[in-house]
Amino acid sequence: MKKFLIGCGIAALCALVCVIIFAVSYGPRMAQWGGDLVNKAKDELGREQARVQALQRWGPPAPDTSADVLFPGRIGTASRTSVQDGALLNVLGISRPARQATYANSGGPIEVWAYPVNDLEKEGLLAQIRSAHERGEGSKTTVTLPTRSSFSSPSIGTNHVITPPGWVFIFRPQTEADPFPFIDAFFRAPVQATTPPPADPAAAESVTK
Repeated sequence: MKKFLIGCGIAALCALVCVIIFAVSYGPRMAQWGGDLVNKAKDELGREQARVQALQRWGPPAPDTSADVLFPGRIGTASRTSVQDGALLNVLGISRPARQATYANSGGPIEVWAYPVNDLEKEGLLAQIRSAHERGEGSKTTVTLPTRSSFSSPSIGTNHVITPPGWVFIFRPQTEADPFPFIDAFFRAPVQATTPPPADPAAAESVTK
């Protein structure tokens, strides 16, 4: 019994020594990893808060705004390569025509699809997208945040759904590059005016004089 207890004591001592060695060797590194994770979470939270503010400031265009007006020729460093009204996003099972544009972005092409909606239509589109995602095959990922819902799988590609008042936008990056700098820049860019602003009567009167 005495030998058994001595053996247990030696084993416990060895385990304690191993824990101490591990803490000394890897403790600072683990603390750094933990700090990196905290900083990354703070950065993502800051981006999310900025995105919420941008969407709140973004002035929704009229429902009949054409694709050519809705999608600026340039978004930051990205340039529009195609634009069309009445496009169909069949891969998501959406039969309703959309305004659609494709941009050449530094991280690769990105498609933007836009639907003017009321609240009921918005929920219907979101339900169609979720259904297409659930029917898809292969590895699937879903992310839900206050400003967006993201769905990705081999069957439907990657889709970032953003719903400012009166609209549903679907951003479909064609590469693995981070699309959010482009998305954030999109909602900071003003929509082009469809008609010139009304003239200032006082200015017009001064000209005639």
